[in-house]
Amino acid sequence: MNPGPTSNAIENGKVFRVLSYTLVFLMMACVAMTIGILVHNVLPDWHSGIIAGVMLFIVIDRFYTYQQLKSLTPLSSEWVIGFGAQWVVIVLLIRLLLSYANGPDSFVRDMSLFVRGYVTNFFSAEFVITLLLTVVVWYLSGQFLGLLDEIGLDQ
Repeated sequence: MNPGPTSNAIENGKVFRVLSYTLVFLMMACVAMTIGILVHNVLPDWHSGIIAGVMLFIVIDRFYTYQQLKSLTPLSSEWVIGFGAQWVVIVLLIRLLLSYANGPDSFVRDMSLFVRGYVTNFFSAEFVITLLLTVVVWYLSGQFLGLLDEIGLDQ
């Protein structure tokens, strides 16, 4: 009963997870910055810095929630609630940041128009493209995290 090797294995697992998450974050940061530069060059009126920042926030969120949500059974009620709540917050955050980049009162104006039935103002082209890029980054970071779980650390 030597507690040393067990604590050493746990410590190695933590170091492995921190280093692998850092590597995945840096890869996704390069993807987000590249997409941000591409968006800025193609459509200079759009807020490419906000789009890249949202994608990096999504990567951090995916790192934080991956361990808790990976154990849920797909399409169960807990799974739907967990991922549904996560995506509602993501969609509102994207809309908030894109509207706030146009001015502080823009988000309130956009939400009041959405409540009154003007859906086209809420789902602008910039918002839809940002949402699609967010889904791609969310999916890619989840795939990388899944691969890292498969590699694991053979204790």
